[in-house]
Amino acid sequence: MVKLLRCVALAVVVDQAQSALQCLGGSFTLEGTFDPTFATAAGFGTAMKNAVVAMSGTSSGISADHVTASIAIGTDAPAAGDCAAAIAASPAPTLAPVASASNATTVAPAAATDAAAAPTDAAAAPTEAAAAPTEAAAAPTEAAAAPTDAPAATDPTMAPSSGPMASSGPSSGPSMGPAQTRLLEDFLDLEGRQLQDGNGASVSYTVVADSEIMAAIETTIAAASPTDVLAAVNSAIDAAVAADSTLAAPVVTGASAPTQIAMVMDTRTAAPLAAAPSTGSEDSFASKSFCSLVGLTLAATSILV
Repeated sequence: MVKLLRCVALAVVVDQAQSALQCLGGSFTLEGTFDPTFATAAGFGTAMKNAVVAMSGTSSGISADHVTASIAIGTDAPAAGDCAAAIAASPAPTLAPVASASNATTVAPAAATDAAAAPTDAAAAPTEAAAAPTEAAAAPTEAAAAPTDAPAATDPTMAPSSGPMASSGPSSGPSMGPAQTRLLEDFLDLEGRQLQDGNGASVSYTVVADSEIMAAIETTIAAASPTDVLAAVNSAIDAAVAADSTLAAPVVTGASAPTQIAMVMDTRTAAPLAAAPSTGSEDSFASKSFCSLVGLTLAATSILV
């Protein structure tokens, strides 16, 4: 019986324990023509997250919530995702459930704030009443101002000119007409398109998940070929464009295999166990009855031994 109780206690402790998080950082490059909005649009950022999820395998157990992805135009210096930042942004490991009573304590101050705000409205009433004499006092001022509507004497110095005003001097040069403006715009557009043709893009990513599944994810992503990466990226971009009509799909002609760095463990210390708050007399009675039963069992076992 003693061994049985020890096994039950061990199972409870193991059930409350949480494995440490682990982060995998990597990057890959894309070939093609990319507009600067490809690096800033949220829809394309989500698409790159989904592409990484697809490269991790259908049975990896992760979603886009476990992935971070950042895009940069150009392929000169691709860098792996920042695992330190990704781990810091992830929820800290904990061994205790969040107390349900926190919601009640959060809502309570709001009621007090509303009650405290009531005197403010009442105090504002005298202010409006006191403002009434001011408006009444303003009436004589308007009446006194009425005679000022009479026409003023004509100032001989303000007489209208009988001819065109003299020019202040020659202009700095002829202004551009519509045709010249259009030529300049076409030139700038052409120059911008030439800069974007074949500029490529780099994608930096991280995957943060339970350390028990990260080894398989690392192996699966590392085994992805350039063809696999290109297929995952184009599929994710097509889905993003279908979901958001404001996105314009770029022309992606190629991709590189993922480059990954050594995985990083989450070294944050788990929060200590916290006693669950009592929810009523029934829970208290049940816990006391269970403790009494355990005590009697232990006592009987010690006597038999």
